[in-house]
Amino acid sequence: MKFRESHIFLKELRVSDVSTKYVNWLNDHQIVKFTQQNGKIANYKKVAHYVKEKQKSKYEFFYGIFIKQKKNDSSRISIIHVGNIKIGPINFFHKHAAISYLVGEKKYWKKGIASIAIKKVVKIAKTRFFLKKVLSYVHQENIASTKVLLNNKFILEAKLKKKLRYKNKRVDELIFSKLI
Repeated sequence: MKFRESHIFLKELRVSDVSTKYVNWLNDHQIVKFTQQNGKIANYKKVAHYVKEKQKSKYEFFYGIFIKQKKNDSSRISIIHVGNIKIGPINFFHKHAAISYLVGEKKYWKKGIASIAIKKVVKIAKTRFFLKKVLSYVHQENIASTKVLLNNKFILEAKLKKKLRYKNKRVDELIFSKLI
């Protein structure tokens, strides 16, 4: 089942959003293998500290990706934290920033959530921060992320040869961008 835009929303993360489930995402190699978290051990204290630091920052803005879903045979709606997306650091003079994202709930992979979250964060970058360009740095092996960015009309702007290490070999880092 693909999700519609109306089912997905972004909310600035707070320490109260840090859960065992969230910490577990960061300790799951399959989820973080293409991120800067790869190879690090996460715990509640470290994750809560990271979220607090982003809350204080004037240059980085950290959002949770949430879905609204009806409970089975009920009119009640449940809110589920399925991932995170960040804008920053922002260069306010040149009006650009990087975005990075992660869908941590594996059962929601390949359902269009990352694509919708990127669309929404690009809108925030444009309307809240008045940015003119967003970039995303992607591991060459991360095919899913490449597809999501292309789906959002990002272009491959650069390829940094052999910049990253992956499975004991050197691989390229891809830089995607979008003018907004």
